[in-house]
Amino acid sequence: MTGFNITMRYNSFIFTLLFSIGIVSSCVNTDITAEEPATIAPKVSPVHAIQPKALLPGGSLFTALTEGGRDTILSKIRRIENQQKKEDSTFTAQIKRNFQYYPVVEAFWENGKTYYRPSKDVVCVDETIPTYYIAYYHDRSNFKKEDNLYMYNGVKEVLGQEFADDMVRRYKANKWTISYSYTGGGLNDKIDYAIKESDDGKFFLLKTISPYGGSINACYFKDGKPYICKKGDDGTIIGKELQ
Repeated sequence: MTGFNITMRYNSFIFTLLFSIGIVSSCVNTDITAEEPATIAPKVSPVHAIQPKALLPGGSLFTALTEGGRDTILSKIRRIENQQKKEDSTFTAQIKRNFQYYPVVEAFWENGKTYYRPSKDVVCVDETIPTYYIAYYHDRSNFKKEDNLYMYNGVKEVLGQEFADDMVRRYKANKWTISYSYTGGGLNDKIDYAIKESDDGKFFLLKTISPYGGSINACYFKDGKPYICKKGDDGTIIGKELQ
């Protein structure tokens, strides 16, 4: 075996090691025996229009967040802010327990028409800062090692089969990833605008699903009609009625 191949193999092992440790670390507080669903989405057909009542509890676009799901999200947010504090000594963890939760709606196209359906994702807002967190839900219940056998075998060779099997179990149980933003700009500004312009001081996120990628935008209801936040030609945020 040449020196180059040995080096490549070594680098591959190191990458596998760090990647696998990262997965297990991110799932360290995940209960791998938990069976309770994290969210409960209504079993309804997609709709062509969004009405305010559809986003209320029991509505066709409202997904209920279970206590277990909420606890898991808050635990992950704590770890995010603790890490921020380690990296920046001036950062002050400001997690409050009065989080407000806002829905996410998915939009997709089929046969030339736009449809809307409930999403299992959720927006968490600490209104004292404000800080916006988006918790993305992943159903990994059907994941198996054969889905990424190269990685599994690499971990098994470096760290042993027990570690590799445990990594798979924890990955399956890790249902949430968190995206967050502490400062203004981008989606934050759109959410602020939506809250200010809405009938009730609330908002929802519209997650567009497309084979070519997706997008997320802040939306709100004004005079009972749904609006989506867009940037105008001069860079200012405006609300356009959602068709």
